[in-house]
Amino acid sequence: MSWARRRELPLFLSAILGIMAFADYFFDIPVLHSVVSDLQVWIIILAAFAMFMGVINLTIVHGRVVMREKDIIRRGLSAWTLFLMYLMAILGLLPPITAHPSFRWLYSTTVAALDPTVYSILAFYITSASYRAFRARNIETMIFLIAGIIVILYNAPIGGYLHPGIVTLGSWAMNVPIVAGQRAIMVGAAIGALALAIRTFTGRESAWLRAGGGG
Repeated sequence: MSWARRRELPLFLSAILGIMAFADYFFDIPVLHSVVSDLQVWIIILAAFAMFMGVINLTIVHGRVVMREKDIIRRGLSAWTLFLMYLMAILGLLPPITAHPSFRWLYSTTVAALDPTVYSILAFYITSASYRAFRARNIETMIFLIAGIIVILYNAPIGGYLHPGIVTLGSWAMNVPIVAGQRAIMVGAAIGALALAIRTFTGRESAWLRAGGGG
């Protein structure tokens, strides 16, 4: 197998570059900081190429649907997706870049309009999930239900009018147990990310290589 496709080379490069990034964060070494800064620029360039490859992939996928799909609705949706994607790309490259009036209008009437639409759909899902979670079956779910009601009334305008204590309890819940839980989750996520980085640097985590068991 070619040396460029062996497991050892990408593992070695990822370990060296990752250790350099960690060292630059903890130590003030001018030469290392300059190298890491150049690497961050290359990361941006690679991300741009990855986005370009994503555009090609979407073109291939939706192009196959347009050319081969018999369902007229799916063909129309795929054709409309390709049309909007390339139209926004072309308008975004016109001077002034990403500030062309047509690009700004198209962005505000499509992408900006779809964001609240997706969130509104998620609201129904969250409501149904909350209904299932707030069913008081035991003491733990009862505490969860009471805490949820207090937080909801605290964020609702009517909460302060019902009873002043709701504002006090809601403020305490938002600033003490919720913040403590968020910090615990962040610490756990950081420890998990560090463990994953160590496994990757040592070659124990090789799923990202798609290497299976061969070298």
